[in-house]
Amino acid sequence: EHERVPYLDWIPLIIVGIFLIRGLAGFWATYGMAWVGRRVIQKIRSEMFARLAQWPAERYDQLPGGMLVSALTYNIEQVAEGITYALTVLIRDSLTVVGLLGWMLYLAPGLCLFLVVVAPLILLLVRNLSRRFRRVSSRIQETMGEVTRIAEEAVAGQAVIKSYNGAEWIRRRFEQVNTHNRDWNLKLALNMAASGPLIQFVAGFGIALVVYAALLAPVLHVVSVGTFISFLSALLLLLAPLKHLTNVNAPIQEGCGSR
Repeated sequence: EHERVPYLDWIPLIIVGIFLIRGLAGFWATYGMAWVGRRVIQKIRSEMFARLAQWPAERYDQLPGGMLVSALTYNIEQVAEGITYALTVLIRDSLTVVGLLGWMLYLAPGLCLFLVVVAPLILLLVRNLSRRFRRVSSRIQETMGEVTRIAEEAVAGQAVIKSYNGAEWIRRRFEQVNTHNRDWNLKLALNMAASGPLIQFVAGFGIALVVYAALLAPVLHVVSVGTFISFLSALLLLLAPLKHLTNVNAPIQEGCGSR
């Protein structure tokens, strides 16, 4: 009869504890990010409304009412969404990237030279995409303000519109701004869809350089097969957090474009 090892009795409890801690951590992370986002909305909206209440009448005449209502509703929601999602991704995936890069540097510092080629290309792409995201997001918010303004005019002035047979005229105006809003949202979706594959293509180019360098005879004498496989595995694991960090750029720029 085999002698029973005492500490083995704790393994089931340890497994349950690990899943319990993971579930609690996930709950507090999700709720915490939502709490931060809603607090940001509350503070920005209150400060903006207090500032609007102090505006002179001449200032209100310069801006359409729909723009102001949209700023208090849609634009601020965009800010909160961008902040909440960006904080979650930036904290989680940045730590993953740092950890993987540290492991790669520990395994084979020489093979990490591919970053000298890949990193500037990725930074250039992200910079250009950020400008485009911000510009498109600003246009989306402008067209959303126009949609809100015309909808308010149609509802508040429905009696006047009917008395002058202006239903078709107001319908065409609304259809025009609604189409513009759709087109700008599609442009944002197009840019978001293209950004990930572009970044991954550049990263794939860097991976190809690493594989090519590792297959050279001088490198084979320095780096063992096991070390190279571990290095390549860490390099491939970089793609997922790198994609997330690239995609998070869109909601961040949507928030920056809110005004």
